Parts: sequence; C-alpha cells; structure tokens
Amino acid sequence: MITKDIGSYISTECKDSLKSITKLSKSKGNVSLVLDERKLYDYDEITEKLHNYIKCPASADSVLIKGKLVAFIEFKSGFKKRITKKNFQLDKLTCPYDKKKEWVCKEYGKLLLDKLELESRELLDSIKMKAIESYITLEKKIIPLCEDITSKKKIRLSYWVVVDYEDSAIDMLEDTLAELGEISSEDNPISDIKNSLGRFVGQRDVDNQSYYYDEVEVFTPEEFLKQLDRFGVE
Repeated sequence: MITKDIGSYISTECKDSLKSITKLSKSKGNVSLVLDERKLYDYDEITEKLHNYIKCPASADSVLIKGKLVAFIEFKSGFKKRITKKNFQLDKLTCPYDKKKEWVCKEYGKLLLDKLELESRELLDSIKMKAIESYITLEKKIIPLCEDITSKKKIRLSYWVVVDYEDSAIDMLEDTLAELGEISSEDNPISDIKNSLGRFVGQRDVDNQSYYYDEVEVFTPEEFLKQLDRFGVE
C-alpha cells in the first residue's frame, strides 16, 4: 500500500522527462506504436537519472500520473506476426526445387514454430522483468523521496502494457474464454501477458501490506488511447 505522494514528486522533479507518446512508444526500428502528441513521463530516463546512469535496472517506457493513479506503461512491439500457430500451413513448406510441390519440409516447419514460440517467450520475459524492476525503482529510489499523502485516499498503482496486436471479434471472445480457463490462450498475446503478470497483483507481505500492483491491463493501441480519454489525459 503506497501512502506517499508520488505524483507531486514526479511532476516537480521530473518535468524535463515529459515526452510525447509518439516518441515514448518508438521501437528499436524507430517506428512508433502509438501516434499521439499527449505527453507522459519518460520512466526509462527517470530511472537512469536516479541510478546515476550506473547499473540501471530495466524499466517501463513511461509513467502516467493522474489523481491517485500511478500507471507504468510499457509499449511492446513484436506480437503482430504474419505466421502464427493458428494460420500455420505445413503444406506450404515445399521445396522450391520440387516442381510438383510434393515434398514438405516438416523439420523446417517445426524449427519455424519453435522460433516463433521462443520470440514470444522472450517478449513476455522482458515485460515481466520491467514490471518487477520498475516497482523496485519506485519503492527504493522514489518513494523515500516523497512526502506523505495528506488525504485518506491511497495511491492506486497499475501496470499497463500496450501491444501491436489487433483484436478481431473472435479473438476478443477467445481472450474472455482463456481468462475463464475454458480454452487455451495459444497465439493470444493479450491473454498470455495478463496470465504472465497475474502474480504481481494483490500480493501482501508478512504485515498484510500490499505490494507490487493493484491492477494489470493490456491494451491494443486503439484501446490505450480510449483509456487515456477515460482518465481525461490531455
């Protein structure tokens, strides 16, 4: 449970770290996941400064401060794939020198699927690491510098992930069923991320004080912009 005024500290001490969402959501390929000129705080930059640019931990891309909400936001590209387990067609893996298209390379197909699974696992591991270390920086480097909250309302700490994945009506139904445990979440990154981060919600220490996050949310770019609108982010 956070009883420190994180918002006042960041808005006062980290003014230089305000950047547009377009810039904050840029991938390594210099492509922005979300095009929007509204500004959030660059949590990567804040983390680097707090650690004096030495042995810096992993961190979420940005942080939103709105009222009693503190939301770490990670923009993650790489989930949108042309080939997935759903649409994989083994009969397409024929030898280019086989004019009759009769010889199918099953071993290459297996290697390709293994590669796709490894890439997805690495993305999930990166998201989890950033969730953990973003919280550690908050607890060990920021909270000790903050004043107590004067009101009785406590801070609500969230971790939001924005991914390059578009839900179709069928995918949205599968998301719901996967969360209910009725079907596998295979090839469903939104459900995979929620399940992966579920252990960081509602944790309590030996004194029955909550730690880590109050909630975890996963959004497509369009859903994320709607979420900002709901919170009145200008």
